[in-house]
Amino acid sequence: MKFWKNGFYDEQSAENDRAEVGNEDFEKCKVANAKGLDVVDKNGRPVIAYPTKDEVKENEKQNLRIMREQSCFGIINRGKLWYDNLSKQQLVELRDWYSAWLDVTATNKIPQDLDWL
Repeated sequence: MKFWKNGFYDEQSAENDRAEVGNEDFEKCKVANAKGLDVVDKNGRPVIAYPTKDEVKENEKQNLRIMREQSCFGIINRGKLWYDNLSKQQLVELRDWYSAWLDVTATNKIPQDLDWL
């Protein structure tokens, strides 16, 4: 977590905030902010803990995983009877679409739905 104060952030501000809040209260700030509560330093200034870039990226990846589960796996996990009724072209398109969904967390590109699904 990085601390932001009054809408501005830099490395020195983060160190100052951590020193003012104290390492022991650092986790309390994160929990309070997550609950939507305001946290103030000893001078009464607001201290808001925002996620780091890595935490944001991981949240984005988790959202893509959820989308993949909802949009893809229900189709891919259909039974043999359904697959037996697909044309060769549809099987190729479905394979490519599935591969794109498997790579979604690396590419950050959501595959376009197949028209015939």
